[in-house]
Amino acid sequence: MFRSVTLLPTCCALFACNANLRSGPAAECPVAHAATTEGAGVRPTDSAPPPLAGSLTEVRRTLLAQHPIDGLPGLESRIYLIEFPPGAESKLHLHTTPGVGYVLEGSFESAFGDEPPVVKRAGEAFVDLANQPHHFKNADARRPLRFVVAGTFHTDEPLFTVLPNP
Repeated sequence: MFRSVTLLPTCCALFACNANLRSGPAAECPVAHAATTEGAGVRPTDSAPPPLAGSLTEVRRTLLAQHPIDGLPGLESRIYLIEFPPGAESKLHLHTTPGVGYVLEGSFESAFGDEPPVVKRAGEAFVDLANQPHHFKNADARRPLRFVVAGTFHTDEPLFTVLPNP
């Protein structure tokens, strides 16, 4: 129950920022924005997200917005733009918190634990599960994948942790 209550402001902000990603600069979103950084420890800076590149060659994780949750010290809502090059796969990892997301462009294949893979395409929403091994890849070998994902995190908690190779 606690997570579902704290995800509500995240969901509202997610879809507000999603509309701006499609129609204008992300700076129009009413929540503070930040720049692209790499890896699991994505933290904000003072600049806006980079423009889309014509040839994406590596996975990019851009922290679009973050905001402390009033009345819940140590918790914050975050929204990320994630971009995968054609055919790219992530390393096996765990999400540190549940997340909700929306595919902007492309498609992906995702499987948690031993569950069968699920494919999500542009225009579809999804939920990331916490604390379960996650297999993830861009399902299209020719086109990039772009999606937004939001969640409620403990301050300074990473987006995910990479698991050792099996």
